[in-house]
Amino acid sequence: MQLLEDTSKKLYPNQTEISIGESKEQLQQYFRAIFESEQFKTALTNWHKSNPVLDSSALDKTTGLEVYAKFGHHTDAIYTILASHPEFHFNKNDLLNDDENKIERQNEFVMNHITLRGNRANKDWYDAKIPIIHPEESNKHSNKLDLYATLMTVLKEYETIFHLNLPEEKLIRVELDDGHSYKIKTFNNINNAIKWSKKMGASLSDFIDDIINLADEFDQPLDPKILMEDYTTSNFEIIDFCQTYILPTEKSVPWVFTK
Repeated sequence: MQLLEDTSKKLYPNQTEISIGESKEQLQQYFRAIFESEQFKTALTNWHKSNPVLDSSALDKTTGLEVYAKFGHHTDAIYTILASHPEFHFNKNDLLNDDENKIERQNEFVMNHITLRGNRANKDWYDAKIPIIHPEESNKHSNKLDLYATLMTVLKEYETIFHLNLPEEKLIRVELDDGHSYKIKTFNNINNAIKWSKKMGASLSDFIDDIINLADEFDQPLDPKILMEDYTTSNFEIIDFCQTYILPTEKSVPWVFTK
């Protein structure tokens, strides 16, 4: 309630009585103001410390850092978390002195302060004798989830749909994935959707039938120049190219990751 009151004072400093929910525009203002507040950011971080959100990951319960783990690669995610803690970094002197105490503390941290989620999410294989020597090496193979940036991306997606001022079923949703990052964008013109997909380096070959059907559904002629335009191939693949009337669900959340 306090956050809501503070937000109301920020949005309407000269009003003493405010009725919330009078319009979609007002609700949108409240959502953005709340999401941008320091109180919300702190509450989100504290909540995340005990609530992993990815299907396969390692979660640092002390900081809320969640690292995506590919199937069978929880090892990389764990070492990425350890690398984020300077107290577990090894140097040449540690190795020369055989710093068993640091290894023991590292082992205790993995067993008690990291939550694993996903297939084979156990720590039976963990080898405490493998020290972190170069932290930056561990970051090359794992992606750190930025949950706040993800929520802001979802909020922006909502705002985009709202500002297009069109029936939601008349929107085109394009979802891309390259195995490390996820991108999603909404369009009201199919040629713009095609152009963006090609700009991102994604092949349209598996979705040609869907594109043709959408063009008919939207009564929008396809631009042959855009359709046949060359593009530089990337690792991005189209996950979905479809008409949308709903906002992101758990399976299509545009997760934001950082290295």
